[in-house]
Amino acid sequence: MNIDDLYRTNPFESTTSESSPTKEANMHRDLKGEELLSTVLQVTKKMGEMRSLEPLLQYAIDELLRFTGAEKGYIILVDNDGKLDFKVQRDAQGNTLSQVDEISHTVINNVITSGESLVLSNALTDPRFGAARSVIELRLRSILCVPLLVANRTIGAIYLENREFENRFVQADQATMELWANQASVAIENARLNDELEVANKHLKQLDEMKSNFVMLVSHELRTP
Repeated sequence: MNIDDLYRTNPFESTTSESSPTKEANMHRDLKGEELLSTVLQVTKKMGEMRSLEPLLQYAIDELLRFTGAEKGYIILVDNDGKLDFKVQRDAQGNTLSQVDEISHTVINNVITSGESLVLSNALTDPRFGAARSVIELRLRSILCVPLLVANRTIGAIYLENREFENRFVQADQATMELWANQASVAIENARLNDELEVANKHLKQLDEMKSNFVMLVSHELRTP
């Protein structure tokens, strides 16, 4: 799907005939294609203007939950040692989630390793992941997981889920999320580098102050009989 397709249709609106529960779950998807694209672009523009990583990620996950209708959302980054760092985890009400274990690490690892998105309409019946322990124990249904890529390097992933309804995310959603993720990845990487630079500058400032204090102390000792 290209940008013109996003203008013609709302990718977050299921094209299949829905029973009452699923239809009710999708009633909030009232954004038209042009409005949705405008929302995505506005969000990525604001993210590009933010220089600190933590508020940027909090803003990003709140907006993702708002326009996708996910129950829970996570943004995971890969740290310098290659380990997964769960930076933000929220539910649709804006509450911070404390249990990062209540998520399919199988899906996340697959996306980060492959660098390719996954859309599961029902994880429990999916032949690739239905047998995964996390999927069975957590009764996971709708999952949308998209990698964050910078120069073909995976720096993390976005993980969204809805356990109440099947087909909460459909294949067309992948195009919208990848469009968003491509822009968000650059903003996230820039903010992370900016935070690291600030820490380095703060450290250099502390070293400079220590050096000045040491010079003053030595000078005082030399002047003292």
